[in-house]
Amino acid sequence: MRAACVTSRRRIGAQPQTGHDRSREYLVLTLITLVGAALRFYRLDTDLWIDEIGSFEYAMEASLVELVRTFHSPNHHLLNALLERASVAAFREHDWSVRLPAAVFGIATIPAMHWLARPLMGRWQSLSVAFLTAVSYHHVWFSQNARGYTGYLLFSVLATGALWRLIHATRRRWIVIYVVSAILSLTSLVIAAFMMIAHVLLAAALLLVRRHRREPVATLARALGLAFGLTFVASLAIYGPMAAELLRNVGSAYVREGTGFQPVSLEFVTETLKGLAAGFGSLALVGAIPFLALVVVGTVSLMRRAWLVVLSFIIPLCLMAALVVAAGWLTSPRFFILVVPLAFLVAVETLDLVARRLSQLAAIEHSRRRIYGVLATMAVAACAVALALGLPRYYAVPKQSFQAAIASFARRAGPGDALVAVYQADRGFQYYTRRLGLDRENRYFATRTTGGLDSLGAQLAGRRVWVATTFERAFKLEDPALWKRVEDGWSRVEWFPATVGYGEITLWQPRQ
Repeated sequence: MRAACVTSRRRIGAQPQTGHDRSREYLVLTLITLVGAALRFYRLDTDLWIDEIGSFEYAMEASLVELVRTFHSPNHHLLNALLERASVAAFREHDWSVRLPAAVFGIATIPAMHWLARPLMGRWQSLSVAFLTAVSYHHVWFSQNARGYTGYLLFSVLATGALWRLIHATRRRWIVIYVVSAILSLTSLVIAAFMMIAHVLLAAALLLVRRHRREPVATLARALGLAFGLTFVASLAIYGPMAAELLRNVGSAYVREGTGFQPVSLEFVTETLKGLAAGFGSLALVGAIPFLALVVVGTVSLMRRAWLVVLSFIIPLCLMAALVVAAGWLTSPRFFILVVPLAFLVAVETLDLVARRLSQLAAIEHSRRRIYGVLATMAVAACAVALALGLPRYYAVPKQSFQAAIASFARRAGPGDALVAVYQADRGFQYYTRRLGLDRENRYFATRTTGGLDSLGAQLAGRRVWVATTFERAFKLEDPALWKRVEDGWSRVEWFPATVGYGEITLWQPRQ
């Protein structure tokens, strides 16, 4: 089996490394990781958005037993919740300390992507994969999102890399890395179950293919059985006690109109394109359309030598999409974030193929390698620029600007004025008024219902009442009557941008 692994590496063009080459490669990887760390730690302390706040507040209010034995909502990302508690205990409560676990996992994904790519590609190609990960707007965004997404990506990448190595060399360490990574991925986000199912299906297919070729499979079958068996037992121990609650809450959460989009709809496609444009910019997104045709070629090329890795990212997405459609659930583009690692692998493969083919046009034989190196470097640099185009605006605009909205109200309002945060705006305003020590001023209130707004109107009679709203799409869909009350009784004063879709905050003053 070891010989098979070495043969595979040489067949795909990875050159034998000297100690000096390996040291230089690791030095470059370290520099790339440091760049990625700087991009993820910079502006880590901007305002949390409401899903981060809700997850964090539950993590801090629930007991440890409740955290590991209940599943109150799909926003409960177990591993992230436990690490948030540890981070806040160590560094006290700040926006950056709440996000620290997600940022660390995001940084760790950079060398993990190199580790995944290294058996499949040459040195510079693997480093290019890590570099694209490091500068990606979308990966930076999720690395500064206090949820379980970066943990899910990191451990999915590690589990897939371990599985690839296990099928080429049945060593105990690959079994251990696989089991630990798969379990941590599942505790980061429960949708990692689709990845685990895909791994089992792909491993079974591989065994059937090898058996058909009359290759020995007994040793590999035992190793895979042990890896999958231990993962299943550990997963059952963690999620078994809360399985019924998990299924019930997931099934009821994604049927409300404001929680997502119909998966087969123009609105879902539009929302996906909006998210891509935020990272690439509209012009870069249009320019990427011709590149998509070449991506098919790159995907096929990568499939020929690493179909298990490619399908480890494609099959889970297909399984999840099929379940969402069959169950009639709403969804969001972020649930398909597992496409990101595959996108980086395929992008580098495609750029490498294009550079290699173009270099073959050179008339002089010995100049082709130099031309290839220049073209490949320029292509990866251009791709990196496109991936990072959205970062300047991202750093300038918080995910949701609650503190700026509070400051604007304090600046505009008279001494007796009050502010009511309506519908989903309640969570963010309640959190930050508490953090800023304003909750005792009897100026800040919140409600999610028409009755609550009426009650506050009576309670605050004689005072000038302002209103704050956010997530207008969901607001209009889920409570149109309350939205009409806001529109009829108040006029917009100021609008605060956001990098979360529909997360803009609007400050309203009463109509004269």
